[in-house]
Amino acid sequence: MIRRILLVLAALAAAVDDAPAQLEFRGIAWGTPPDGVRAALERVGHPFRGMDEVGDQVFGGPGSVDLVAMFDSAGLVYVEQQWREGPDGLPARSARLADSLRAHLGAPDTANADGDEYERFMVWRRGQAELELFFRPRGGGLDTALTVRHHGPGWGAEDLRRAEAWDARGESDADTIGYGEYHQAFGGFRTLIRVDTVRFTRLDPHRFLARVREDRMQMRRLPNGLMYGATVTDVELDCRQMRTRAHRTFYLYNVRVLAHTEQVREADRRWAQPVPGSPDDIALRDACEVLGRQP
Repeated sequence: MIRRILLVLAALAAAVDDAPAQLEFRGIAWGTPPDGVRAALERVGHPFRGMDEVGDQVFGGPGSVDLVAMFDSAGLVYVEQQWREGPDGLPARSARLADSLRAHLGAPDTANADGDEYERFMVWRRGQAELELFFRPRGGGLDTALTVRHHGPGWGAEDLRRAEAWDARGESDADTIGYGEYHQAFGGFRTLIRVDTVRFTRLDPHRFLARVREDRMQMRRLPNGLMYGATVTDVELDCRQMRTRAHRTFYLYNVRVLAHTEQVREADRRWAQPVPGSPDDIALRDACEVLGRQP
C-alpha cells in the first residue's frame, strides 16, 4: 500500500513538473539558450531579423507573423507571435487557433471570448506557465491584431527585473537613438513623423543632415497594451528644392534598437522628392521651417 501511494505521489509530481512544458512554443524547452532557440526557430521557418539591446530575438515567419523570443540569464522565458497583415482574415485565424488550443489543452482557465465582441482573449495555465490568445479588431487608433503569448515559468521574475532596471536607469544610460528633442512635423491617424531639433547638422543655409523619426501605430507587447513600430533615419534635407536622401535607418522594436541597421552607401544615395500634399511632403516642409529657426 505504501509503495502504491509513493508511486501515485511520484506520478503527480512528474505531472506537475511536466505541466509548463505543455505550453512551450513548438517544443522548445523553457530555459533553452538564445543560440538554441534561434536555430530551432529558423528550422521551422522563422527567419531571424535581429537582436535588440537586451538580447531578445526578433523573427519573421509564415503568414507575415512577427515573433519575439525573450530570455533571462538562464534562457528562454517568453515567446510572442503577432499577426497584423491581412486584417480581414484575422478573425477566422483567431477562431481556428482557439479551436485548436481548446482541442489540445481543454477549456481555457480564463476567457471573455463570448462576452466581449471587441477584445477577446483566452488564457491557459499549467503550473507557472501561461498561454494567452488575444484578438483585438481595429479601433481606437489601433490596427487589428492577433497575438499568441507563451509565458514560461521564469517570465514574471524577468519582466519585474527589467521594469526595476528601467526605473533605476539614469539619463546617461538612455538610448539616444530612440529619444531626442523631437518636433512633430506630421501627425495622422496611423503615422507620426518627427524631426530632432537638437541633433542635426546645418550643411549650408538651406540644407541639413537631420534625424527623422516615423512611428506607425500598432498593438505591441507593453504593460499598457499599446505600442508602435518605428524607424529613425539620418536623412539629408534640401530645403531649397524640397527633396531628401537617406543615409542610415535604425529599426526600433518598442523603444529598443535592433542590432542591425540599413546603411546606404554614399554612391547609392539618391535624392527623392515627396508627392505634393503627402505626409512626407508636409513633414519635410515643416521640418525645414523649424530647423531653419534653430540657432
